[in-house]
Amino acid sequence: MAACPHDFEAVPLQRGRSERIFHAVLLCLAISVPVLGALMTTQPAGEVALAGFEAYPLPTLCASRWLGIECATCGVTRSIIAFMHGEVAASLSHHRFGWLILLFIVAQAPYRTYKIVRPEQRLPRLEWMGIAALLMIGIIVVANRFAEVLSGP
Repeated sequence: MAACPHDFEAVPLQRGRSERIFHAVLLCLAISVPVLGALMTTQPAGEVALAGFEAYPLPTLCASRWLGIECATCGVTRSIIAFMHGEVAASLSHHRFGWLILLFIVAQAPYRTYKIVRPEQRLPRLEWMGIAALLMIGIIVVANRFAEVLSGP
């Protein structure tokens, strides 16, 4: 008798594979952010380009900049790039908490690696800590924007 894809034993194998793919994608992102930050530069007009290709800045993807307003995450990319080049003061001037967002992203690498190697191992405390960290970063990003608005130009 042929195995049905909905059999009880087929589900854990499929789930484990899809979880590995999910964690592998997030691991790649966690590694690529600091690497790209080190390979990119910021230009005086606020544009971002790959080092060596400054004449070809990357397009702005933030819709709020297209609309002429600043959002709570404005400056995070420039902050991460400056931080990866060792320019801490410039990083803080672009966004006060860009370094913290970078730290959160980089901290994903060991956890995602562990979940790729042992997808069946459940770490509920770490998963809740990740959710709490995301909420904290969201609160910090919004608080940063309010601090900028209240401090004025």
